[in-house]
Amino acid sequence: MSTDLTLDPDFDKQAVFQLLAKFNLSAGDMAEVFASYLTLHPPTFRDLAALRGALKQRGTSAQIELLRAAGRLLNTEEIAEKLGLASRQSVHNLKARKKLLAISFENRRGDYFPEFQLDGSAVREWVAPLLQRISDGWSALAFLTAGRREFNGASYLTRVLQHPPAADELLAAADAYVS
Repeated sequence: MSTDLTLDPDFDKQAVFQLLAKFNLSAGDMAEVFASYLTLHPPTFRDLAALRGALKQRGTSAQIELLRAAGRLLNTEEIAEKLGLASRQSVHNLKARKKLLAISFENRRGDYFPEFQLDGSAVREWVAPLLQRISDGWSALAFLTAGRREFNGASYLTRVLQHPPAADELLAAADAYVS
């Protein structure tokens, strides 16, 4: 298959969507593909809807994998109880101050909190520094749960839970991740 885009919009659309569905391309690679495509074929509303659907499906699959790796999620009431907090507002304040890792879902109301961040009735010491570096909950979760070659496929999450002094290593890696 040629790397040049054709003048056949249907073929080009099919190629772009196949790239999205089949390969894990970097943002830069995808930007190059889309820049070339959009130069030849300005998008229509139908194209945009199809692209959003493909991206959403891929995002949903990725979220499912992250959730499997993260383990149990707690709702606001459950985490408040475990932390000994009096109200939902107290939980919200911790989340807003980047002291508690939270994720939300497009189709559900409220926030959810991975249980791994708790050590008894306290938040693990490395959570707030991690969230200062990677503030988006889903991004932080992806960073924590990704398998690493240097750990024989284990994640930073597994490593830091099994060996708490590895938190410094985790935070150093988070610095590199965001830079």
